[in-house]
Amino acid sequence: MISVIVPMYNREKTIAKTLESIYTSDYKNFEVIIVDDGSKDNSIEVVKKFPINKIIKMPSNRGAGAARNRGAEEAKGETLLFIDSDVIINKDTIRKIAESDADITVGTYSSKSLYKNPFSVYKAWFLHLSHQLVSARFWTGCGAIKKSVFKDFKFDESEKDNEDTELGIRLMKNGYKIKV
Repeated sequence: MISVIVPMYNREKTIAKTLESIYTSDYKNFEVIIVDDGSKDNSIEVVKKFPINKIIKMPSNRGAGAARNRGAEEAKGETLLFIDSDVIINKDTIRKIAESDADITVGTYSSKSLYKNPFSVYKAWFLHLSHQLVSARFWTGCGAIKKSVFKDFKFDESEKDNEDTELGIRLMKNGYKIKV
């Protein structure tokens, strides 16, 4: 089983599309854990329209790393899949992660932007290529890690902006390879 952990903070405008993409997966053996990191908007009301397995409400905004760690504590799956609350995954994403024999797997951004303005098109290409070329980078837009590995590392909650790449650096220093 895959535990899909989605931390969110004030994401009422994006969380529905994220959840729609998760629930249209062609792989069905997963649970969804939403960790609300102290949202002040209507994010929770949007989330409640979906068959979420578990909603965890953090008492205050502590950051994505703390929210991801809290979700992992409740996860039942052998693999933890972290998806950001503004990311849309492909139908086969969860299946590909389930089929992977790697301890750590990351997805990459699509080279196609949903938005057609020049900046969005450029940024989509830039992010796609940079994730393809820098294969040693862990990131949680779409990042999976075996629960047995994660329990020894976890996110550094003092890191507020780069907690995912910081985790990746520690994993690599301990001999883990990250599969893209």
